[in-house]
Amino acid sequence: MDSSSPTFIPPAAKERTISHMNKDHAADLQHILQHYNKLPASACQNVQMVDMDLSSLTLTTSALGGAKESLATYTVKIDPPMAAWNDRRARLIEMTMAARSVFGIATPETSPDHSSPDQSIGSRMTYHLPRGAEWISAVGVTVYFLSFFLVRAGFFSSPESVQSKAVETLFPVDGVRGFCWFVNKMFWPVLIIHLTESFLVERTRLAREGVPKGSKVWFMWLASTFLEGYPAFGRFNWVAEGLRKEGEERASGAAAAAK
Repeated sequence: MDSSSPTFIPPAAKERTISHMNKDHAADLQHILQHYNKLPASACQNVQMVDMDLSSLTLTTSALGGAKESLATYTVKIDPPMAAWNDRRARLIEMTMAARSVFGIATPETSPDHSSPDQSIGSRMTYHLPRGAEWISAVGVTVYFLSFFLVRAGFFSSPESVQSKAVETLFPVDGVRGFCWFVNKMFWPVLIIHLTESFLVERTRLAREGVPKGSKVWFMWLASTFLEGYPAFGRFNWVAEGLRKEGEERASGAAAAAK
């Protein structure tokens, strides 16, 4: 094909665009695949772009299922097709913003070809265990729920049992009876508070930063917030800020690669 034709796709430019999208917009590629091909998050793990032309994106996914890795290739149609390769920036922006809107993800005034450091945080996010005093909250809530299930199972029903005598010593207010009353009475308030905190961390942290919904990291942060409460918010902010600083250091290189 004549290189002067608007439909000509320069191989080097295509390679740069594909490399840039995979490096800095893995989360956006997942959202595009989910939205345009109507797939669940579980089917869109580790998304990579392997090809792009005027009418479609070719994306691959990989996920571990037991001891095997399942691979799949999907074609995402560009509708209507692009008239020229130079339209790719505008079309990638359009598809990215449409997918982000569906999943409730913030859409700052940046594009897939001019990367903001924030945009790649979701795909690079990792889970970090509680630090220092954060363990107090995590252990406390875990002990409470364990106590609740033991109370409901009648674990303290025998006054002569070792566990009942231990509670009599540790819980001076009405002994085992007072302990069981307190544990039962606190169940709904504790459950509602911690479910609310999990909902809030999903909406104000995970979704905002583009952490893939349904991924292992997504579930780990939700579970951790349920057990810890507010300390998990601060730790997530700490991890995100570290990733943001890393992104700032390579933002200029990413922008140059996209040109």
